[in-house]
Amino acid sequence: MRPMKHLRSYFPLSLLGVLLAGLLAGALFTGCFESDDDDDGGGNPALNGIWRMTMIVDGDTLHQVSAELLADGSLNRIDANFIAQQCESFEGTWSASEDSITTIMDFGAGNESATMAYVLNGTTLTVTFESGSVETYTKVSTLLTCDD
Repeated sequence: MRPMKHLRSYFPLSLLGVLLAGLLAGALFTGCFESDDDDDGGGNPALNGIWRMTMIVDGDTLHQVSAELLADGSLNRIDANFIAQQCESFEGTWSASEDSITTIMDFGAGNESATMAYVLNGTTLTVTFESGSVETYTKVSTLLTCDD
């Protein structure tokens, strides 16, 4: 009977050890799947921020597009046509893979989707549309509004 009594004194300790091991394993397991970055939906954190493309002809600004790509995958776009003196703002979503950006924008007549190839070089973003047209954007710190 002495060995049984000896085992019973270790039972609470062994149970505590099993519980602690389970808690530690659970913490390690769930920690592997948590994300430490703020990139919830866009796809490439380097693309997060405000990008501006300005079309200048003979020293005059004709057109300017500002796009704010947010980490949650949302997109704000401002199109300013200085010749027609018109400005419009649009909302949508974006996502990126290693070499392409896909946007879904609501231009008032329903959602339109576009996929374009991109090259990111520091603060310069060059996008090439499926039609072959190319636009070059520069990273800036403020998003223009139609009030500007």
